[in-house]
Amino acid sequence: MSGVRNWVSENPLFSLVALVLGSGIAITGIVFGFVLLVVLVGEAPFLIPILAGLLLVVSLLAIYAARRGYLSIGSDASDAEESEEALDPVDELERRYVRGEIGEEEFEHRLSVLLDADDRAGRERDWDRERSGERELEFER
Repeated sequence: MSGVRNWVSENPLFSLVALVLGSGIAITGIVFGFVLLVVLVGEAPFLIPILAGLLLVVSLLAIYAARRGYLSIGSDASDAEESEEALDPVDELERRYVRGEIGEEEFEHRLSVLLDADDRAGRERDWDRERSGERELEFER
């Protein structure tokens, strides 16, 4: 799936054209199907329960497939690895160090930058909590 993402990011114009054409084809199919359904039901009303049953079966199959994960997009192993690496910057940094992609000095420098940023974010959250606590006290008065 990441190959498709790379192609889309490298070819935005072609991706836009494909999106527009695909949307047009889908909308045309929906409209044509609706018109055909109206004409068919008008000529043969006995098809209504058959079509309703078919719609129910297709809907139940789609729900079943979605719950089982058959309809999930990006479920291949490479996407799972990418999402795991994107979860925690410190873990990603450690993995890169272990693989030998960065040296010890670079690792320590980047780690200190990450930890400093995390400390700053924690102080900002604490300050925001204090400010909101002061507002609640003023509101209660």
